[in-house]
Amino acid sequence: MAAALRCIARWGLSKSTLDDIAREAGCSRATVYRLFPGGKPALIDAVGQHEIARLLLAVTEQIDAAVALEELVVEANGAAARFFRDNAALAMLLEHEREVLLPIIAFDRLDPVLEVVAAFLGPLVARFVDERTAAELVEWSARLVLSYTFEPSGFF
Repeated sequence: MAAALRCIARWGLSKSTLDDIAREAGCSRATVYRLFPGGKPALIDAVGQHEIARLLLAVTEQIDAAVALEELVVEANGAAARFFRDNAALAMLLEHEREVLLPIIAFDRLDPVLEVVAAFLGPLVARFVDERTAAELVEWSARLVLSYTFEPSGFF
């Protein structure tokens, strides 16, 4: 997955082949197919899930460390914004292959993602506010970070 991210950061998603990724990983194309039987789509799906897990871990660390709600909001949103800002593969896609990301972040496709994020992070935030408010806070924070990520204004 790390090799796939490096290839995407270098050449983009559409130009990165399984051969490129296998070479970057130091293995054969057959090995990649054994690990990801669906080929490139299965690998890219796994990479996406892995990156979401990394993002949630970074945000969770900030939520766990927070001693007040204000600190939680500032630090968790900052961690998410830094994750997106520092992700070279995402930067390449944002700059050169926005059409790859648009179907994922379109409003009608974003709601299930926001629900998962709220379900995962909401209970962690609920130590400061009631569960409903926690879920809403997480959802709106995610919307805010995504808005600044995909329509950058230099804010972060």
